[in-house]
Order: sequence, then C-alpha cells, then structure tokens
Amino acid sequence: MPARRHNKRLLILSAVLACLSVPVQAQPAPQPAAPAATASTDPSADPNYQYTAAWLADICRPAVKTWEKTKAGGTVEPHEVKDFEDCMMYLSGFRDGYDYLHKPVENQPIFCIPSEVVTGKLAQAFLSHIDLYADAGAKNIVDGIGAAFGEAYPCPKAK
Repeated sequence: MPARRHNKRLLILSAVLACLSVPVQAQPAPQPAAPAATASTDPSADPNYQYTAAWLADICRPAVKTWEKTKAGGTVEPHEVKDFEDCMMYLSGFRDGYDYLHKPVENQPIFCIPSEVVTGKLAQAFLSHIDLYADAGAKNIVDGIGAAFGEAYPCPKAK
C-alpha cells in the first residue's frame, strides 16, 4: 500500500505542475511609447527621454532658496521639501558615486570636491554654471553636473 500511495502522490504532483506551466491567459501586447508632446510635460512618460541639466536646474533653483532660508534660521514649508530633497539627494548621490568610482579622464579626475563642501554649495555651483553658459542646460544631466563641478572644484594638475 505505501508504494501505491506514493505513486498516487507523484501523479497528483505531476498534474499540478503541468497545470501551472500552462499560461492561464495570453499576455497583453506591448503598448507604444508615449508621444513626444507628453514627454515635454512629463519626462518620465517617455522611456527614451534624456534628463538634461536644465531639468535638474529647475528643481535645484527653489531648493537652493530653501537651503539658504534654513541657513538663515527660517523654517521650511511643506511644499518646499520635495524639490529640496530631490536636488540635494541627486547631487549628493552623484558626488558619492563619483567618489566611489573616481572616473578619471586621461588619468586626471574631472573634479576634486573637498570633503567639507556641503551639498547646498554643490547646488549653488551647479546653478552658477548653468546660468553662466547658455548651452549648459542642454547637456545631459551627468555631463552638466560633471562640467559644473569640474569648473567649481578643479583638481590640482598632475605633475
């Protein structure tokens, strides 16, 4: 009897596994990408959108004002928090990632930010660069930040 019970269990298990391996319902067809008009109002709607330095600058402008207000002892309003967090976290993450990977160009780092420089200062340097150069905002976000930090925090030349 035990062998018969064992065979019955194997038969039931095989049937269950066979049912699970057959798709219950056909998968929906992929949807086309959002039209370009939507991407200009909501970049995340277009999977091919390249975030630009100007896009980040639009977030960082109010964030720097919030940072300066808090340095002066002011309080942050709830509507100011999102841009502040988005800008500061993006720039801080960029800095941390670069410090970790330390991507040199021709054996020379692109920028050297002293450890005591706070993220608010990085945001100010980024916005100054965007405002100084007319084409800076059109760069992709990584190149825009790299150029701004390279100008504000150049590395000593290797000898």
